[in-house]
Amino acid sequence: MRRALSVLLLLFATATLAAPAAIEVERAWCATPPKGVTTGACYLALRNDGKTEDRLLGVEADAAQRVEMHVTKVADGIGRMRPLAEGVALPAESVVDFREKGYHLMLVDLRAPLAEGATVRGTLRFERAGPRPVLFHVERLHAP
Repeated sequence: MRRALSVLLLLFATATLAAPAAIEVERAWCATPPKGVTTGACYLALRNDGKTEDRLLGVEADAAQRVEMHVTKVADGIGRMRPLAEGVALPAESVVDFREKGYHLMLVDLRAPLAEGATVRGTLRFERAGPRPVLFHVERLHAP
């Protein structure tokens, strides 16, 4: 009886521990900024193949003093950028493409210019999936 109870408790504990969301990073890239500019913009797509929602809470990058998450919305022909203090929600079984949604990561106080062909190492911090390394490729800005 004791053994059966132990097995049941172990099964219950295992079932109640939510596995981290299955987050995949796709198309991570940063745009080359104009010469002399000390900020940069990066984009990526996040695929959540998990059964639970997750949230991107923050980002760090070796190339900058800090990284801010922003969204740009166009109203009356004017684009307005605002910070995303609460992060970005990643619904279960979905893809959130930063460029399509108007999201971007702003690299603030670049440590050196971002050159085409270079890479930027970073870390994405998720609410459920935890920290995840990412490698951004630096490219010329694509037309929308």
